[in-house]
Amino acid sequence: MDGYKQRKKFEAIIVSCMLFLVALVAVAVVSFVSYGKTRMANAEYDDLIASLKQEQAALQNGINEAQTPGYLEEKVRNEFGMIKDGETLFIFNDK
Repeated sequence: MDGYKQRKKFEAIIVSCMLFLVALVAVAVVSFVSYGKTRMANAEYDDLIASLKQEQAALQNGINEAQTPGYLEEKVRNEFGMIKDGETLFIFNDK
């Protein structure tokens, strides 16, 4: 009878170890999938950061250009047709 109890105890230990290993593998698989999703999200955020940096650089270039002395004069002349005192404005019809 003593050998029977030892065998049952050994079987219980083996089953417990197998269940522990299955649980460990399940946790590892879930962690691996989660890691993959996180890497994909990080890649998307890296792309977004790169595009925002390009947009920021373009906006900064626009700001720098707008701060040049001739920028305002050029815009006023081209967009509003304004002229300085003493200048003559000629308008040509292309008909």
